[in-house]
Amino acid sequence: MEGGICKFHSVMFTNQVLSVPTGNIKEGTSVIGATNSGGAAATQLWRMHVIESKGDRSTVTLTHTVSGKYMRAEPQRPGQGVVVSDSNTRWTLIRHNNNGEYRIEAQHGQFVCALTRPGVQVTLAHPIGSERNQLWHMERAGHRDPGSDS
Repeated sequence: MEGGICKFHSVMFTNQVLSVPTGNIKEGTSVIGATNSGGAAATQLWRMHVIESKGDRSTVTLTHTVSGKYMRAEPQRPGQGVVVSDSNTRWTLIRHNNNGEYRIEAQHGQFVCALTRPGVQVTLAHPIGSERNQLWHMERAGHRDPGSDS
């Protein structure tokens, strides 16, 4: 997997993407599911830096392009909200299938990012099989990732 600028679309709520509300983005601002604006709305874009990639798993950092802050969830427990932070946090993208669907697994590997309904904060949850609110399509450079390694 290669790094770059990405947008993450919810599989369950197809018009929702990972976003940070506009305005004064500071430490602890919530990462939410927001209506996909189409195109390259900066508040919906993330810079993905790949640290390591093996098979269906890639360890990455995700930096919000507007604020320059990292996506983070601490402490890591069910229901913990995902925020932006100055603290560098690693996530693992786990390919779920060949349709470009991924789980975004928290740093310690026990929880994944979930969007429980449109317009709310993304939270951590125990991974459950093919629970669609825990799956994300990754879009890079104007196209959805078909699940390839490049």
